[in-house]
Amino acid sequence: MFPTFSTNQISLLRGSFVFLIPKLETVTGQLYARMFEAYPAVRAFFADDLTEQQDKLVDTLAALLDSIENREGAEKALRELGKRHVEFGATTELYQWLMVELTELIRVGIEGANLPNLVETIGLWKELIEGACQEMMIGAESQSTTS
Repeated sequence: MFPTFSTNQISLLRGSFVFLIPKLETVTGQLYARMFEAYPAVRAFFADDLTEQQDKLVDTLAALLDSIENREGAEKALRELGKRHVEFGATTELYQWLMVELTELIRVGIEGANLPNLVETIGLWKELIEGACQEMMIGAESQSTTS
């Protein structure tokens, strides 16, 4: 289930994202490098140049933060995204890996910031990413059962 956040928590997430923006190319590059190392079979689903894919991930994170107050809309969009990712080899195992790795890379990316409530903010990112991945898994499962 996509989480519900307070106004203060949303501010913490959005504020940390502003700090993270200049680091997102590095964060997403590291994420895909780690993913291809852990799951080499999924590499075939990606172009050689990952710039566009990295941009899509950044756009997805930004969209999550934009839609964070519209839980139903976010759930619907994430489930649709999960349905589309079935054809790219996304599995529950891969989503579970993504939850851990993306949270860790975001933690590293914002750790150097002088953000108030850093520990809480990292926990919020973890909750947001886990909720998003869970919604995508629901969409993937519904796609699998209708195919």
